[in-house]
Amino acid sequence: IVFQAEKGLRGENEMAIDDILIQNSKCGATAECNFNNNYCSYFLNDTSDFAWLLGTGRVVNTQLIDTPPGDNSVENGMYIYADMTLPSLKENQQAVLMSEILEVPTKAVSCLTFYYHKNGEDKSTLSVGKATLDNTDKDMQYVIKELFSTTDNSGRGWIKQMVNVDGNQGTSHQLYFQAVKGSGSRSFVAVDDISVEDGQCQGQSQNN
Repeated sequence: IVFQAEKGLRGENEMAIDDILIQNSKCGATAECNFNNNYCSYFLNDTSDFAWLLGTGRVVNTQLIDTPPGDNSVENGMYIYADMTLPSLKENQQAVLMSEILEVPTKAVSCLTFYYHKNGEDKSTLSVGKATLDNTDKDMQYVIKELFSTTDNSGRGWIKQMVNVDGNQGTSHQLYFQAVKGSGSRSFVAVDDISVEDGQCQGQSQNN
């Protein structure tokens, strides 16, 4: 493994590398992400009509909506959000963010924890679930299971949500976060600090 740095023709340049780790095992997929630097391993599904954005809540029409007070855990951090103040969007259009393929853990049940913020007068929907590839289907269709859904737009800051994700050991699935636009142009959905742990969820969901 070689790390090579080359100086440019002009000016001063600085480069840094830190915390390199090599393990004698295959890299494992992870669903964890705090979105402070990028989307991690999440990607926009090609069925989406608009995008989940990465940032601090900049919207097209700031007069229509209030964004979260800041990142859930880091003062200057970022999160993902769906801006539904866009005038071009229509009712029931969606933005779907997918995780990479995740192997079901030994305990077969895992706890998905994330924080979300919803605000606005229109009843937009945030849904979270899993998509499992049906190997018995000749067309290889996905089986969708919704794990959580809310239309609550009370804007009460960040809300912690915990849901159990079941599965059969030796199989795999993908997690999805779906924002669906309501009837108007006054809604906003944000998600932050996604994590997954083996075993059933312990504790309760709560407001932050």
